[in-house]
Amino acid sequence: MSGAKATARYEAVDWAIRAQDAAFDDWEALADWLAADPHHAVLYDQATIGADDAARAMRQEVTSTVLPPVVTAFPAAARLPRRWLPLALAASVVAAIGGSLLYRSESAQALYTVSTEPGGRHSIVLAGAVRVDLNGDTSVTLDRKNPRFARIDRGEAMFTVEHDPHRPFELHAGNALVEDIGTRFDIERDGEVMHLGVAQGAVRVTTVAGSVTVTAGQTVTVGENGGTIGRAEQDIRNIGGWRNGQIDFVDLPLAQLASRLHRASGAHIVVTQDVAGRRVSGSIVLGADKDGALEGLGPLLGISVDRRADGWIWSGRVRAKPD
Repeated sequence: MSGAKATARYEAVDWAIRAQDAAFDDWEALADWLAADPHHAVLYDQATIGADDAARAMRQEVTSTVLPPVVTAFPAAARLPRRWLPLALAASVVAAIGGSLLYRSESAQALYTVSTEPGGRHSIVLAGAVRVDLNGDTSVTLDRKNPRFARIDRGEAMFTVEHDPHRPFELHAGNALVEDIGTRFDIERDGEVMHLGVAQGAVRVTTVAGSVTVTAGQTVTVGENGGTIGRAEQDIRNIGGWRNGQIDFVDLPLAQLASRLHRASGAHIVVTQDVAGRRVSGSIVLGADKDGALEGLGPLLGISVDRRADGWIWSGRVRAKPD
């Protein structure tokens, strides 16, 4: 292994260990390091998996030989500086790079569902320092016995999570597992396709295709069956903008845009096959007059927007010009 590669690997381990600390706030520097070389993200993803597994194993060993409360009762200020972390932990992280990842099964007990109607919203604050803001036509499954678990079954929600290295928050979304690294993120699930944007901190997304770390200002899309992962940049001010009535979209098929507007406004929108796959970019603000905003979308989207008794029809039909 070359000196540069070895240095990058140990830097990845260092970042992974530092990010485990709840007081870690150097996210911008981490994002710069990740952006400096595409291979850095790969090393960091591997290192964070190793750090979690190593830390979990060490806690389990300590718990079996020392009084359990001692392991989880340390306040953040009492944690040892990172330079004094046991060398065994760092070695375990390096050894774990390239190892296999095991999915953790969710509890089948005490599960309950929270849902919203199209055009509605709802907010939940969980005991584990987690806030969930649900968009319209959204359903999430939670666990009364484990506030650090959630599953999004459909729709869109914004999660604000206080990071706890001893109890990482896990969100299940179809074929993807999302783990927080101290974060605020928005997630959208449409069937088996998941789209996630990070407004603050970072998350790790794991699928059958592998694991990626997504930092503030980045988005990731997971395709059907978890087979593909695509990452892009997005202004953090636009992530979760639906909470303020603003729908932002970049290179989005019209059919998916109609779904987003349905969630936010409650309006029933039918998209004809001739334009359903057409990709568009822009921003829509839904104020008090939602019908007026929807009626004026034709010129913005380059389509025909027709009002019907039960909603709207989007099509590529060209209207006849008046004589």
